[in-house]
Amino acid sequence: MRSIASVGCVALFVFSGLASAVDWEPIDPALLSLQKPKIDPDADAEAVFWKVWLADKMQGDMPQTFEQHYVRLKIFTDRGVENHTTVDLASVRKTRIDTVRGRTIKPDGRIVELEKATVFERDVVKAGDVRVRMRSFSMPNVEVGDVIEYQWREVRDNSFANYKRLYFQRDIPSWLITYYVMPSQFAIQWGYTMRSQSFNCEHSGFNREPNGYFETHVENVPAFREEPYMPPEDQVRSWLLLYYAERGDEKPEKFWNSHGKELYSQYQKDMKPDGAVKKAAAEIMDASDSAEAKADKVLAFVHREIKDIYHDRSGISAEQRGNLKSNKGPGDTLEQKMGTAYDIMMLFGSLLQAGGVDARIAKLPRRDDRFFDPNFLNPYFLDGMAVAVPLGDSNWKFYDPASPYLGPGMLQWPEEGIEALVTDSKKPAWVRTGLTEPGGTLTHRSGEFTLLPDGTLEGKVTQTYSGHLGGNLKRIYDGLSEEERIERITDNLESRLSTAEVSEINIAHIDETGDQLSYSYKIRVPGYAVPTGKRLFLQPGFFERNRAALFTTSERRHDVYFTYGWSEKDHVTIQMPEGYELEDAEAPQSFKLGEFGEYTVKLAKTSTGKLIYDRMFVWGTGGTLLFPADAYPNLKGAFDAMHKQDEHMLTLRPAESAAGGR
Repeated sequence: MRSIASVGCVALFVFSGLASAVDWEPIDPALLSLQKPKIDPDADAEAVFWKVWLADKMQGDMPQTFEQHYVRLKIFTDRGVENHTTVDLASVRKTRIDTVRGRTIKPDGRIVELEKATVFERDVVKAGDVRVRMRSFSMPNVEVGDVIEYQWREVRDNSFANYKRLYFQRDIPSWLITYYVMPSQFAIQWGYTMRSQSFNCEHSGFNREPNGYFETHVENVPAFREEPYMPPEDQVRSWLLLYYAERGDEKPEKFWNSHGKELYSQYQKDMKPDGAVKKAAAEIMDASDSAEAKADKVLAFVHREIKDIYHDRSGISAEQRGNLKSNKGPGDTLEQKMGTAYDIMMLFGSLLQAGGVDARIAKLPRRDDRFFDPNFLNPYFLDGMAVAVPLGDSNWKFYDPASPYLGPGMLQWPEEGIEALVTDSKKPAWVRTGLTEPGGTLTHRSGEFTLLPDGTLEGKVTQTYSGHLGGNLKRIYDGLSEEERIERITDNLESRLSTAEVSEINIAHIDETGDQLSYSYKIRVPGYAVPTGKRLFLQPGFFERNRAALFTTSERRHDVYFTYGWSEKDHVTIQMPEGYELEDAEAPQSFKLGEFGEYTVKLAKTSTGKLIYDRMFVWGTGGTLLFPADAYPNLKGAFDAMHKQDEHMLTLRPAESAAGGR
């Protein structure tokens, strides 16, 4: 952690406003004639530099953040032309992009300016209340060997650059990434110091410029490349967190102890039960119940009776939310039967406390962002929340009552298996949250089929999802209409089985709380079994048909990270065509996946000509989810072996072939 600017620096900074554009920098003739990349020999283009100026100012009574970008690229290949000619700049609510400029510089020095008329803006995503605007433009007349450069300014209203992530590693190799930061005067006047924390990089440190900005840079940065099943991006890429904090260099134990006590005092006030809450608690719980039983009953009550006004399932529009009265305490939330996620969390804890349970609020990091390090003495990464229920012997069970699609004791997957800060008046403690076992996140698929002599497979299927998979699907489906849900299921099936004819789709448990979701459908797949002469080649693993291997590349850069353990259970019956029999009844192989999982397949045939295929896959046994990159060959080998068994084919032949010989 570095301290950059303190109160004593206030007089040195005179903010004159961030210009809407900066002057174009001279072009080195050597750059124009350059034919090969500098950092990555296989690069299609490289950033010569990417410069960003960051500053805050007051617009009347409203703070604003200004961010000016200036990018210069060298194009080396046709693919570089294709990938970098069109530029898309995204912005969300209270953010706007203006003053776009650009130009293309030819190897002979000719300059082609970007015309303002070619810059346009459009809506590309509407999700709930979030509107994403895209400002797009195409750089003019770009060819291999050209240099292109462009600028834009981003303005954010009611904002100042606190907890700002400055990325050094982007999706293109970069010769130089530079940030110029003007410390926020009003933050410094409040007694805060501007600080920074770097991750996965060594930057130059902040050096003060004559104009009052502080400059830092990193040189020769390779491109950031995504890989499937990798740790969170900000865990592996290079970046810097810019933030403001009060002075003080404490030891981790002292810092978190003090922070946990402060939070405890705040949350105890917010959870204080009134008469209505005490009355409800007495009706929900029995005095003889254990703390865990009480928590489970209160969870069921909250999920059944209280709406999260920001959740899709509430049916409350943005306009309606604007007219709602804010809850001043748990009693108001109980009376209105609705509130924010925070309101619901406080009501849950308040009901438990009214029922004699010493429930606490716990603050949690999220491992979908980056892996928490308590040596970074700032609560920024502790942005999750749960209610901790004591079970005795220093054991705790964690609840998230604001998430309706979780079972008792489950948390959102990014909050499982991490160290949570359980608040306390005397001694806050770090307690590890539970991790849902693979069996708790189950995909259960069953299909009853008939195979016709021409290779057509038809039948009925039921697919049930629970645990994190079920909850995730329910959250996705919440934002869709019934027609869109059916279309999504149909599209997923047809993308895997191109000839599929799907009908009678029925979705169950979609409007219920809890983590289970299931749907059933009828399906007809012409050509599922491949006829060759008089024989049919049949893949009994219907649910794995045409699925790609999990890992496809031979090399790996990042560690391998599974977000949670899961299991799959498939049961398939296929009635063979009359007059056919198995020529090759060899079953796929079963095997253990080290200490981390197991793959089991069983194949049987009844006397009536029905094939029975059972498949069970379990992954994440023991809670190991992160594997080093050098373990990738073994992981890939194990999953490739499973994929090969999933593709196992059976041969069916006419029964007379057996009687008459081959």
